Amino acid sequence: MAVLLSFLWPGLGQWYMGRRISAVIYAIPPILVAVGLLSLALGGLESLVARLLDPAVALLVLAGIAALAVWRLASMLHASWLAVTRERKAAPR
Repeated sequence: MAVLLSFLWPGLGQWYMGRRISAVIYAIPPILVAVGLLSLALGGLESLVARLLDPAVALLVLAGIAALAVWRLASMLHASWLAVTRERKAAPR
């Protein structure tokens, strides 16, 4: 469940596992990207499309998508590690 939640939004799996600080750390970059995209969209749809067709902006968006994909994977792996660690501690010896 923790991995699925981290897939939906980085940090949700950590929050589910009770790791609040890790959840905030993993959630901040996607929030910043969303705020950045919303700020680009404030000028209207035509302005947004024109900016996204600019090669420099398009390359930056592509790099951001790749970075967020890696970040999401890291969040999922961390949530999985947290779940496995908790399961090992809870298992009787």
